[in-house]
Amino acid sequence: MPFGLEMWMLVLGLGFLLQLAGVACALDAVLCGRTPQGTIAWCIGLLVLPLITIPFYLVFGARRFTGYVRARRRDRTALSRTGEACNVASSPWMVRPGPFPDLALDRLGLTAPTSGNVVELLVNGEATFERIFADLETATDYILIQFFIFRDDALGKRFEDAIRRASARGVQVYVLYDLVGTPRISRLVDALKACGAEVHAFGRKFWPITRYQLNFRNHRKVVVIDGRVAFIGGHNVGMEYLGQHKVLSPWRDTHMRIEGPAALACQLAFCEDWHWASKALPEVAWKTQPRRNAEEVPTASAEVLICPTGPVDELDTLTICFLSLLTRATRRIWIASPYFAPDDAILNALQMAALRGVDVHIIIPDKSDNLLVNLAALTYVEELQQAGVHFHKFGKGFMHQKVILADDLAAVGSANLDNRSLRINFEITGMVHDHKFVEEVRAMLEDDLRNSRELTPQEVKQRRWTARLVSRLARLLAPIL
Repeated sequence: MPFGLEMWMLVLGLGFLLQLAGVACALDAVLCGRTPQGTIAWCIGLLVLPLITIPFYLVFGARRFTGYVRARRRDRTALSRTGEACNVASSPWMVRPGPFPDLALDRLGLTAPTSGNVVELLVNGEATFERIFADLETATDYILIQFFIFRDDALGKRFEDAIRRASARGVQVYVLYDLVGTPRISRLVDALKACGAEVHAFGRKFWPITRYQLNFRNHRKVVVIDGRVAFIGGHNVGMEYLGQHKVLSPWRDTHMRIEGPAALACQLAFCEDWHWASKALPEVAWKTQPRRNAEEVPTASAEVLICPTGPVDELDTLTICFLSLLTRATRRIWIASPYFAPDDAILNALQMAALRGVDVHIIIPDKSDNLLVNLAALTYVEELQQAGVHFHKFGKGFMHQKVILADDLAAVGSANLDNRSLRINFEITGMVHDHKFVEEVRAMLEDDLRNSRELTPQEVKQRRWTARLVSRLARLLAPIL
């Protein structure tokens, strides 16, 4: 009997401590929550089911990547000098206020928007990687390579061969990959290091506070050659991006090539990520190409703003960037996003745009590799259709591109219109003001619309009640995940 009493006291004591831990985590959620919906969901779970919810909160609940923030503060001088060097090199081409008006978008980027860029739209994997490999062969000083997914497959081996040739020419190569997106590439990492490349994984550091922050991922895709050319967009390194996925092929994605001062802003974003992963800065040059002659300006006139965003930002930078595009549009808003689960601010901005007469079309994939977000997306579709937004399901394989066309501004990058990209992931987006580029984006999206079918309001509303319930339940998880 005494033994039983002691056990009961132990159980009650552990239960009290567990409940206390749940209350502490709930208070943290109230103080640091990303959204009211997410905060409420966490608090209910932490107070009612602390044993189950606390482990999930430790992994998914943190608002900011504290280790990255701490590293920024610790080495603020070195990073500030790097940023200043980038600004000085870009200053002859800085555009103020430029085509990013009335909303001070340039204050959200690492640098101000710059003119004098040549921007090339790359519509599929073949065009993207052939262009990347061609530019890698021209490198003379250094190459920066960063991908969320870096597979050790045929495409990964092509990168290995290109890096080996570059290293043999005396080019310094830096390779950065995300630890969650690319968990098992030890052979490729060893091979790249043997070639002379420096390779690091971007991920959690096993410190007492940050080791549970597994939810933060570096979703950026960046390639920089000698500080003069940069690539950003939606492609990762994997044969599926060349249309060789067993289920989702063909694979529809978009990248862009930037030659000019805006490439330095991409380089600066890479340097910050590299500093977090390696505790050092890569040896790069902060210089731009000589100013082009006046007669060359029409072919090198693109104005570009690079917006690197992530969970270390004081503001919800990516949300503000997208809102600035949506609220200024007067004629058209065309969006292509594989994962569509926007927050309330973007949802309302899209509704307002449609109600004031803006032509709003959103393309989402018919096939998806994320069941949860795909189910949740249908609830947003229903709400936006009531305001006059047109939705289209891309049917020619899987659409993975992340593109926004708002009047005469085009945005291409790595960010989806979901909570993970808006607040949890590290992303990079390029906003371009250039007539030729915008027309190419328009033609590209028109072609995508031809390969899509429009979702009618009747089709969405007439789903079975069970399907509607499942979609609503999936939406409840969207603010958390």
